[in-house]
Amino acid sequence: MIISIFISIFFIINANANNFFGIPILGEPKDQLHAIIFHMQKEDYFKANVYLEQFKKSTPKISKNLSLKNLTIPCVDCHIEVDPACKAYDEDELTKVDYAALNYLQYKLDVNLEGELDLKNAWELAYNSFSEKVNQVLLREVLQGQVVFAKNNIFVIKNIDGQLLYILGGITEGYKTGDTLACYGWPMKTKTKSYQNPAGEVLLLPVYTMNLWWDY
Repeated sequence: MIISIFISIFFIINANANNFFGIPILGEPKDQLHAIIFHMQKEDYFKANVYLEQFKKSTPKISKNLSLKNLTIPCVDCHIEVDPACKAYDEDELTKVDYAALNYLQYKLDVNLEGELDLKNAWELAYNSFSEKVNQVLLREVLQGQVVFAKNNIFVIKNIDGQLLYILGGITEGYKTGDTLACYGWPMKTKTKSYQNPAGEVLLLPVYTMNLWWDY
């Protein structure tokens, strides 16, 4: 009888250690990180925070300064004009949760872990890559012009100022030379791409991407 009681107590304590108000807490720190990102994407900040607190207990050296806000990005539209209907995560800072951005962070983390890096280095490299992209969010521009070339997710357009732009990350299907293209794009300031015009001249063009959360 006494042994049975001790066994029952052991299982209750063990269950409580891995369960928080019905939320199963995963044991591996990398799984806790995945869960934080997953629940942020679902906009379930309560569960994301539960996993964050567990991750901090598991890996205090890695997670010392980590907060849910560190996983948000600036809301470009609200920086232009604050919209009361915008679902910005932090109204004072005009930041929001972005599904594609968190997907990118998850992807970089998984690639680093598959490369046999330890969790500390895998996370630091992934978060640095994520942060570099976050710092570019507010550089978004409106790109508009006439299509000069469209193939394999690449556009070359002549913008309204007569400048040729090389744009990556778009869906080119259905576009032909002479069509009008209007889109958002982010400058890739360290890149240029060559383009040979109909006269045979090879030009170096400034590069933009329609999808900030892709690596090229």
